[in-house]
Amino acid sequence: MMLHQRLIEVEMQLAHQQRLTEQLDEVIRQQDKRLHTVMQRLSKLSDQVLEIQEVPFEQRKPEEEKPPHY
Repeated sequence: MMLHQRLIEVEMQLAHQQRLTEQLDEVIRQQDKRLHTVMQRLSKLSDQVLEIQEVPFEQRKPEEEKPPHY
């Protein structure tokens, strides 16, 4: 009977580990989506910075630039 109880305990631990692995996998998928979004935004911001840097400061016309909230 001891062996049977030990087997049940091991099976319960395995089920717990499987559930935990599934939860962690979901967290990783969500983080990957967030990271992808952040990388896209970073790329757009980098492009905007490069565009701004291409125009010499003296030639910039602030009245023609959109405010940051647009």
